[in-house]
Amino acid sequence: MTTHEFTITEAQHKERIDKVLSNETSASRSEIRSLIENGACFLNDEEWHKVDHRLSEGDVVRISIPDQEAPEPIDPNEIKDLIVYEEDDMMVVNKPAGLLVHAVNDKDTTKTLAGMLVAYYGEAAEVGDDPSLRPGIVHRIDKGVSGIMVLAKTQNGFDHLKKQFKNRLAKKTYLAIVHGNMPEHSGTITLPIARSKTKGRMVARPNSQDGKEAITHYKLKERFDRFDYLEISIETGRTHQIRAHFHALDHPVIGDPLYTTKRIQQKTSFNPGRLFLHAAELEITLPSGERMTFAADVPDVMEEFLDKLR
Repeated sequence: MTTHEFTITEAQHKERIDKVLSNETSASRSEIRSLIENGACFLNDEEWHKVDHRLSEGDVVRISIPDQEAPEPIDPNEIKDLIVYEEDDMMVVNKPAGLLVHAVNDKDTTKTLAGMLVAYYGEAAEVGDDPSLRPGIVHRIDKGVSGIMVLAKTQNGFDHLKKQFKNRLAKKTYLAIVHGNMPEHSGTITLPIARSKTKGRMVARPNSQDGKEAITHYKLKERFDRFDYLEISIETGRTHQIRAHFHALDHPVIGDPLYTTKRIQQKTSFNPGRLFLHAAELEITLPSGERMTFAADVPDVMEEFLDKLR
């Protein structure tokens, strides 16, 4: 345990206590908030629990932070089990659910897909828009989502692939199992998506003036008593787009802890331990000019659930 003590400067006057402590220590902002809430922080020698308190110049803040062990080195061969296709400038992988794509900030030591890429191919550490946090990452899928992703090994590969996603030339197809039955067997959801100011998630609202354009197409693959199995394609790539869109229609993805409702939580007696959302196919143009489609089989846990429903 290491204790840090700071006297608030003029430049830090009126800054939030959690922000200041995160900037001044090696702990993430979420870790700082947890420590404050659990009595590890003192403001002017008084135990302090308000994470959103704004400090004044001259305040003395003290916080005790548990010492962190250095992260274990990543096996350079670990990513090999995920590779679907590889060439000089890029690779395609089948990401498992539960694996984070990239670090949240420069203090995050969680194992990530980006970290695995760099351990395997060191030159990728300099590739991308923000190599310090997202080396080689062209696009993202959520931690709880499994499936096909393309990674760039070189800057030329990154620029070539990034342009396709920006211009909506990469075709992305997902499979999902959602609560309830959709009103139509196929359709398009165009609700704009914005970040909620109060709930810590994205929200999709009709006639929103704040949201960004988001386009999601779906068609029914199989219908069951209380669930629909859907094939989904997206034209845009907004954060949590599929999850937010189906939640807005009151048909959230099974296993989603964030985009759900109390009614569904009360009616659901099982917890699959992951999102029933899978990036099944990705169609892109390779640096050579060849157009290819890459696919990943439905994860066993989703297939077993579907078999029970059948």
